[in-house]
Amino acid sequence: MSDSNSISRARLPQLDPVAVFSALGSNVRWPVIRTLADGRQMTTNEVAAMLRRDPDGVGQHLRVLDAAGVAKGYVGEDRRLVVYQIPAVFRPSPGVLDFGFCRIDLNQL
Repeated sequence: MSDSNSISRARLPQLDPVAVFSALGSNVRWPVIRTLADGRQMTTNEVAAMLRRDPDGVGQHLRVLDAAGVAKGYVGEDRRLVVYQIPAVFRPSPGVLDFGFCRIDLNQL
């Protein structure tokens, strides 16, 4: 491993591997992860509309991803809405997610 990889890995937030794998291991959350993997910021309703799913169910899954640290939810411009995205630190290149202990190349799936 080169020094630059060591430095970038040292800056990754410490996540609980069990929580991350549990969050990633859902066939319902997987399309949500793929939708947010390019760094876009989306509300629950936007994700639900894109995936043609119930917003309440999608919201629950987004909260699981947020609690695990896989995605980050924050209050948007419209303070009534939470906007979610996968933090840039976990997206080292297009289509790749790297959580430090787990690297997923979505381009290969």
